[in-house]
Amino acid sequence: MHVSPKHRSPNRCKAFSIIFSLLFFLVIAADTHADDWGPATNNAQMSIQLGGNKHSIASNQPGVLQMRFQNLSTNETFFFIVARDTERDPGFSFLINSPSGKEISLDAKTNEPYFGSASDIYMGPNQIKELEFNLSLLCKFDESGTYKIIAKREIIISGVSSKEPSLTSNSQPIRFITGCWLTSNPLNITIVPDK
Repeated sequence: MHVSPKHRSPNRCKAFSIIFSLLFFLVIAADTHADDWGPATNNAQMSIQLGGNKHSIASNQPGVLQMRFQNLSTNETFFFIVARDTERDPGFSFLINSPSGKEISLDAKTNEPYFGSASDIYMGPNQIKELEFNLSLLCKFDESGTYKIIAKREIIISGVSSKEPSLTSNSQPIRFITGCWLTSNPLNITIVPDK
């Protein structure tokens, strides 16, 4: 049965409009999430965002980053050691542009040596690991406006080899191959004056 346009239900048109809008926003959200990762390096990626999925903080609040690491490979294990006090871990480095244009480089080579406990982080194929990093302990966000932040982290790529000696971790043989630095997505954090 064919229904002429003048006999179509307004409720039916509203329902189609709502469904279309929801699908549109889901596609936008999925695209935004895909862009949250830095470039792939040796089948691994790194992502940073402000904790609580915020984009701004007050000048008296800490800037805590949520860091994610992703293994894109199907047959390699990635490994790194993280200091219990992540902010003192020399495996991280940051490039920060302040609102006034000043470039702040927090390089792992200039950090004080860390003597303390640490955790081993293993990422098997297709795994994602997360951790927090309080960047305010290293960088004073003392200017109002937008800071642009890029983080880097050194990881070790490992794989299985029958020709070379291997170590065992979590009942899986691994062989260290090489280290590489992952670069995060650029993150903009806006500092607003404390009220």
